[in-house]
Amino acid sequence: MTTEFRPTPNRQSGYFSIVAEDTIDAPASRVFETILDLENYGSWSTYATKATKQTQGPVVTGDTIIFCIHLDTSKPCSDTPDTVLLVEDLPERKRFVVASSPLPSWLLWAEKVQQIEHVSDTQCRVTKWISMGGPIAPLVLLFKGKVLQNRFHDYIRALRAYVERKTTQE
Repeated sequence: MTTEFRPTPNRQSGYFSIVAEDTIDAPASRVFETILDLENYGSWSTYATKATKQTQGPVVTGDTIIFCIHLDTSKPCSDTPDTVLLVEDLPERKRFVVASSPLPSWLLWAEKVQQIEHVSDTQCRVTKWISMGGPIAPLVLLFKGKVLQNRFHDYIRALRAYVERKTTQE
């Protein structure tokens, strides 16, 4: 499990990070489109089975998205409101960054990054991480770190399988 802090575009220091990554045999643009296609999360993700944006139109900085998160697949999901901090679509790298905290941010803050790096026209590297800080962050790591790591890996595996399947069907 990764615990060394990994910076986000908005936070350069914190307590810990959880990271999952993989190479996907599909163009980076297709993976990024899938991540931003909130209406279809339920068709491929068992971690975030629903994503509801509070406004119409494309995903932009400042939007609020309610993700239905399953840390334990045998239990109902919990709604997690996230604020979009960055939607970056560059040729060499694409990033989708959100922030959330069920508590005041001085107690616990969390930023989640999904980064897609161009490898070739038919392949990309996807990295998903959450970085946390605040006085309660050590408790989150202790009690939820392992399950977060497992669920992030599940998410990346499901994303890879879904996008690669769609790519080969075309």
